[in-house]
Amino acid sequence: MKKTVTLLAAVSIVGGASATAVSCSFKGDKNKGGTTDQKTTDKESSQVLLKMEVQNYLNEKGAFDSKESAIKDIQSKSDWKTEGIDSLTGSVYGTDSVSSIHIKGKLKKGYIWPKTSAGEFDVIIKINNEKNVSEVAKELSMTFYNNEDEAKENIRTKFKSITGVDQVSVVKILTVRSQLKFEVSLNYRNNVEGPEKIEVLINLKNNLTTDIYAANQSISKDNKKYESKIAAAKFIKSTFESIEGVEKTSLVWDQWAPYNYTISIKYDEKSKGPENAEGVIQLKTNLTEAIKTAKNIFESKEYKSSVSAKNAVESNLKIEGILNAEFSWEDEVALKYNIKLSYSNDFFGPSSISGTLLKYESASFDKIENQTIDMRKTNKILIDVKGKNLTNKKISVSSDDSSIQATYADGKITLVANDNKNIRAVIKVWDEEEKEDAIEFTTIILAKPEIVSKLEPEYG
Repeated sequence: MKKTVTLLAAVSIVGGASATAVSCSFKGDKNKGGTTDQKTTDKESSQVLLKMEVQNYLNEKGAFDSKESAIKDIQSKSDWKTEGIDSLTGSVYGTDSVSSIHIKGKLKKGYIWPKTSAGEFDVIIKINNEKNVSEVAKELSMTFYNNEDEAKENIRTKFKSITGVDQVSVVKILTVRSQLKFEVSLNYRNNVEGPEKIEVLINLKNNLTTDIYAANQSISKDNKKYESKIAAAKFIKSTFESIEGVEKTSLVWDQWAPYNYTISIKYDEKSKGPENAEGVIQLKTNLTEAIKTAKNIFESKEYKSSVSAKNAVESNLKIEGILNAEFSWEDEVALKYNIKLSYSNDFFGPSSISGTLLKYESASFDKIENQTIDMRKTNKILIDVKGKNLTNKKISVSSDDSSIQATYADGKITLVANDNKNIRAVIKVWDEEEKEDAIEFTTIILAKPEIVSKLEPEYG
């Protein structure tokens, strides 16, 4: 026996923006033990309605100062009325580079876009450039320019870079010292509004050409000379860098003319001037070695008094180029001194010297035994002079007979017999500073016997 199953179908049609969805449900015969199997589908969200809502919202908001600010406003809104919309994101890359933005919608769970759309579309915004124009004018007024032409070109370029500005006209209307005032006329594209005219006050850079020239002249003014190239470089750089508006300098010396310099100059944003300056320096004569030699001389001598010591020092320091030698005693008894030195323009050296001078100590001679010059062997003898405090002393010797010549050098007396005769002479030795303390010794000459030959003449 056959069983009959009856299927009852219910069909409903849901209208959408771009498609129709059909849902069906089937009911089984309750009396026959059938079951119900109900299946749900995602709802569609309308892109058309969303675009209309977004465009109306933007129209009501009015003008924005940029695409970015419009996008930020849209992305921050969450209560969109179009069904199924979770949030929106935007991009500046619309079909119109000036006044359109690209929108992409994100759906809530359970919603889909119609098959003919992807939830992406462009909308038109209005741009108000009042803020942008004001900011550019402010930026321009804080910049310094080399000349009027550079200023005009920069003004034109800056305003033209503002989104939606179509044409820019720049006319100078006033000059006040280092400032120029321009009137800027602006034309805008569709959907863009802003000031049609604005005045811009700009600054010209301070021209430091005269200051740089004067600074370079001062480097060699009045035959100025320097102690070294290092000292000269330091002075040159500091001279130029002390000029207000000079930011930095660098100096190089000529490879082939070692006292010729070139200084490169960098200015701050408010100033201008020559990029380089050139010049020649002269060096002073260094008296360091000459003073060292003089010091060695007067410190190697002995002095009986502070007066004679001071006179000797001052005499030795009479060197060309020393303008003044200011002598003072640190300890007069011990002969410790200080000297401050100043120099004429073409010379330099140590600013001061100091030291201790030697006190005079009387020389004392050891006894010298009597001497003999044996002419049969030699006519010259050397005698060592010994004693105390003989160093640096001016020692003299003499003979009371011209037949014997006496000299002194390097701690030795040299006696030379001039005649082959038996002679006795007194030799005297003394310190020039203490003549009364002389010593004496006797020297005799033993003559060499002479051979006499007498030849008788022969006659034939």
